[in-house]
Amino acid sequence: MMIRAALRDLQARRRRFLVAILGAGLVLALGMIMSGLTASFHNEAARTVALAGADTWVVSDGAAGPFTTSVLIDDSALAAVRSSAGVQEAEPILITRQAVVATGEPVFSILIGVQPGKMGAPRPTHGAPLAMPGEAVVDSRLDVRVGDTVAVAGRPFTVSGTVRSSLFAAAPVVYVAIEEARALGLEGAPLSSGVLVRGTLLEVPDGLQQMSPTQAIADAMEPLKSASSTIALVRTLLWLVAALVVGSVLYLNAIERTRDMAVFKATGTSAGSIALGWPFRQPSSPCWLLQSRRRRQRRSRRASRCRWSCPPGCT
Repeated sequence: MMIRAALRDLQARRRRFLVAILGAGLVLALGMIMSGLTASFHNEAARTVALAGADTWVVSDGAAGPFTTSVLIDDSALAAVRSSAGVQEAEPILITRQAVVATGEPVFSILIGVQPGKMGAPRPTHGAPLAMPGEAVVDSRLDVRVGDTVAVAGRPFTVSGTVRSSLFAAAPVVYVAIEEARALGLEGAPLSSGVLVRGTLLEVPDGLQQMSPTQAIADAMEPLKSASSTIALVRTLLWLVAALVVGSVLYLNAIERTRDMAVFKATGTSAGSIALGWPFRQPSSPCWLLQSRRRRQRRSRRASRCRWSCPPGCT
């Protein structure tokens, strides 16, 4: 009976029901978009760190990490890491910020200098990896193709391949040879942001510290920490608004249906059935249910008397 009542009430009050559903659905959708946006910050950082292929990142002692540090290390530190026990391979990496011109206006990008053909150089999804100076592997979301020319800080590079790589809320990453990255950002000084290590660094040289890939990801997300906190706050407020929308609808239903619940209880409807049908119903009088129940009871009594007082076949 409560299911029939719920369906009839939803039909009678369909406008209110649709408005509540659309309002709550819109707020929930915005909350999910915010959650996806926050997750994208972590995903892009994890993807870029994984492209380096390093087991350990070595940076200057006291530096926050390879992506945010302003304290660089020289080639003597690189040589010390390479000579440490447990190191199978060690390559320098330089991370700077430069403007790249692909098709029109300059675009803020992350310039990463690596050794072509060695650890740190990404394997592109389209095209070929870095092989020589003058080539670049760029983010696949830049509007360029393999063989096109892009300008980084005014210097032209030929796109040898594309790969999905971005940082700092979709800023495209451009990979070039580390000598050219040093020429663009450090006037050719033999400095690096860190050292990529494959293997287990048993003893860290003096003046350096090692970081796990997880710590490198956290460092890459550090510039977005304030934005992520703001998005998380807005997302929480959206969930609260959605809960208030649903709660207000249910509260108004409960107030408007006080007499209806009493009628249902008087007709023998269980408390569980009332609780089950209450969230899905809009307020309307259940008198038609009461009348229908009484009519069925009268017909049942008449049929019972007919079976006792009439010959077989009497209805």
